[in-house]
Amino acid sequence: MDIKLIFGVTTLHFLALISPGPDFVLALRNSLQFGRQMGMATALGFGLGIAIHVSYSIAGIALLLKEFPGVYNLIRYAGALYLIWLGISALWNTIRFPKKKDTLTFELRATQGFAKCFTQGFLTNLLNPKATLFILGIFTSIIPSETSLTTLLGAGINMVVLTILWFCLVSWLFSSKNIRLLYSKLENVLNLIFAFFFITIGTWLFF
Repeated sequence: MDIKLIFGVTTLHFLALISPGPDFVLALRNSLQFGRQMGMATALGFGLGIAIHVSYSIAGIALLLKEFPGVYNLIRYAGALYLIWLGISALWNTIRFPKKKDTLTFELRATQGFAKCFTQGFLTNLLNPKATLFILGIFTSIIPSETSLTTLLGAGINMVVLTILWFCLVSWLFSSKNIRLLYSKLENVLNLIFAFFFITIGTWLFF
């Protein structure tokens, strides 16, 4: 097992994780709006998405995707449409359920199932062209073709675990009581910002 290579790949992956993108915005929104457990459910969804990316890369399908850009374009279009749909949903919910003055109404309304947040995290990561391109680059350009299976698995497992831990940390930081109370005061404005982000990024990816 090549420890240096695993460490290098893990470091690159961490740098990619902390850069702003659809995953971060979704984790932030779900943590603020629905609480810590839902933020962590989203983080687990991201982890499964990374696991899928790593699995097809180790299996050699990454080389196929690199040789046939049409397949990648299909993933890109699907991801773009999903982000646009998330944005429209956030916009619709903001219009349909405007913020009420009492905190109790906010707390009762700001609930969402674990499975739904998990699925949102999974699909957002799986269909995220940034994640697809990054892991394609890691496994087709940076990791040598003669790398052992144990090293590939070690790097892949590290990437999955690091993804879950990072976004669980994001959820923990942004779901504290004080931050959520501040969010409740600015809920409509922030939800519109989230909606704008998803729709803008999705449209940009599509075209």
